[in-house]
Amino acid sequence: AKPVVLMAAFLHASPELEGRRANRFSLLLLEHGETYFEDFGVTYFPHGCSDGDALRGSVKGRLKLCSRSVILDPTELGQPIIKFSFRKCSKIDRWSSPLMSAIKGEILVLVATEYVRMRGDNLARPYEFVKLSAPAEFRFCPSYVSLGEMLGKILRLFQVGQPGKPTLETIAEEYQRATTFNTSWLEELSERICLETSADHVLPLVANRGRVVLTNKRIYFQPLNNADAEPVRKFRIADIARVINRRYMLRDVGVEMFLPNQRRLYFAFYSTERRDEFVSILKRQTDLQLQSDDQVNVMRCWQCGEISNFDYLMYLNSMADRSFVDLAQYPVFPWVIADYTSATLDLTKPSTFRDLTKPIGALNDDRLQSLLTRYREMPEPKFMYGTHYSTPGYVLFYTIRAAPEYSLCLQNGKYDHADRLFNSVADTWQNVLISPADVKELIPEFYMPGGDFLLNTQGLDLGVCQDGAKVGNVTLPPWASSAADFTQKCREALESEYVSANIHHWIDLIFGYKQTGPEAVRANNLFYYLTYEGAVDLEKITDPCERLAIETQIMEFGQTPRQLFTLPHPSRRTSVPATPSFSRAVTTLADLTPGPGAVTPSLLSSMQGVSLVAAAADVGAAGGDAAAAAA
Repeated sequence: AKPVVLMAAFLHASPELEGRRANRFSLLLLEHGETYFEDFGVTYFPHGCSDGDALRGSVKGRLKLCSRSVILDPTELGQPIIKFSFRKCSKIDRWSSPLMSAIKGEILVLVATEYVRMRGDNLARPYEFVKLSAPAEFRFCPSYVSLGEMLGKILRLFQVGQPGKPTLETIAEEYQRATTFNTSWLEELSERICLETSADHVLPLVANRGRVVLTNKRIYFQPLNNADAEPVRKFRIADIARVINRRYMLRDVGVEMFLPNQRRLYFAFYSTERRDEFVSILKRQTDLQLQSDDQVNVMRCWQCGEISNFDYLMYLNSMADRSFVDLAQYPVFPWVIADYTSATLDLTKPSTFRDLTKPIGALNDDRLQSLLTRYREMPEPKFMYGTHYSTPGYVLFYTIRAAPEYSLCLQNGKYDHADRLFNSVADTWQNVLISPADVKELIPEFYMPGGDFLLNTQGLDLGVCQDGAKVGNVTLPPWASSAADFTQKCREALESEYVSANIHHWIDLIFGYKQTGPEAVRANNLFYYLTYEGAVDLEKITDPCERLAIETQIMEFGQTPRQLFTLPHPSRRTSVPATPSFSRAVTTLADLTPGPGAVTPSLLSSMQGVSLVAAAADVGAAGGDAAAAAA
């Protein structure tokens, strides 16, 4: 009897005790397009053993209810998170046995043929997909709600798609309506609510549904669920430096706001009209003091050498809808160095540099001719490159060591084969020159201080290559003594005389008049049609399966930046001298004297934001929700 008494006390412990631990659950553990709604305190009884052994081995935790699965998040950090996909379940119902009398509670049973174990020992490692030879019973006892309430909510989602059952959108709308903003969250009694609406809080690879409340002083975001550590996020309007409308999944429904300390707030609304209404009301608030971002003025400052190539490219990326928050539209930077074999890097030799007048796919003439032959024989809509120069997969290819949780999310819980990972800078450069399916450019991290994304500081087990070598740090070119030295020299190359004199050609390809249309064809710069703005109208796609398929394609193929220039971009009149250190580049910005409409250092720094690598480092230090920390 004693074990039964102890178990009963364990099952019905106060919910406050459960909060005294790190929150391992993250939206990154969900499939693309999956929604997390709510959770329940439960006790899980292991399958495949007697009632007595199940009782002794029971695990206390939270059962997360999602649109396509339920996920057990154990309280004990050493226990793995277990995910049960509805696709692998044949039955969810009440369960009865002598065990019920022992624990004095009702039990839910889930019958499944497969489950997934994630974050064992609380580490970012590939998921373990456990396939069973026969259906097995997984049992859960609710701690703080009735079995009827928990079972009813799970069954509604489990039965989505069955005749006569509610659709997923209907259920999501019900959760939306049930979430009302509690005015007690307002920071000041004098605050007036100007707008309350629904929107998604966009984070790298994920988006969380919730309520957006705009007052005359602040913006509040209240998620529909408890995935965020804070029940309500609050942002002072007076802290917002810039407000930029964004495309999200090729729909003009996003808005990104730039905050102090390079933080960003990104919302995707459910219609362009609702987004525009939010922005219009926000801009009428007297606390909002936006910084000028006159595009012509910034270009002139760059032409005169008052701002660096790096800062100007960051500015263009931001104006073209590229954001550190959206991996499908991550800032894109060029390969500028073509020499990764010499012992020293000579920035005075033109042969050291890549030809910036051509896209990556046209740098190798033999490969280009092969691609053009296929292009001429192809039916409409034609394209030269079936892949893109910037996709979420390419961003995470470069950053897998710093952001493994994001790689696992994108690749269904697996790391790519060791030989296909980012193992060597020189090998990656050679591959983008010769492979017909690899035309990727670089990311800003190659030109930023530190180079930590090149190091396997977390000791990740990324596999063993065919030659027997274990994947560790990225192999650097001979001219780089360390990761920090590598990114330092890449930055010096970016600010060199050669690049300063030619970077406007690359801008024409990526952001300018050679991006689309006949000029793109002449420049051998035509990509798959779904990557371009306006290629598809998701609003007109009513079938949720077809819409999800299109969204998945957009995520996989990437998105071409918004076109900024329809005429050739002017060249630079002078260059900023190659900087001996990153701090010198920052000093150059700080030395600018603000004048009427001037480009201030604060404006340029706000363009940069927190990169995925920096956000992932914060996640590792905090041990919390990866997706939320990235904001």
